[in-house]
Amino acid sequence: MWERSSQIWEWHTVCDPCRKLGQKRHKTDEPVCLESGGACVREAKLPPLPIVPLTARATRALRLFFECSTQWRTSFGGLTGLDYPSCRMVAKNIGIEWNDTFPLLRVLEASRLRYANEEIEKKREQEAAKRK
Repeated sequence: MWERSSQIWEWHTVCDPCRKLGQKRHKTDEPVCLESGGACVREAKLPPLPIVPLTARATRALRLFFECSTQWRTSFGGLTGLDYPSCRMVAKNIGIEWNDTFPLLRVLEASRLRYANEEIEKKREQEAAKRK
């Protein structure tokens, strides 16, 4: 499951900008894959995602997580975590109860940090291999 969620996160963070560029390059009204001009090349490689019903609480937490996508704290090593005071303000502004969703937000944050750290480690290994 973690591998699949990592792939979905990568698709979300990499393919969205690609689709916007593809829309400009291929001069379409809808966002399209930059490479193919149609369906996303990366998305086609992913196995189908099982449909899992979410509780209302989980749906609120997921919405808050995506709404807080610009509230990451970073360092020279990459992402360090969400800026909780900012996320709390976002929750208030969109009408989500902070105390109810905060524990689930932290689970989503931990998953994203784990994926980000794995990606950083892969890049370091690739760079080390190139130097040899």
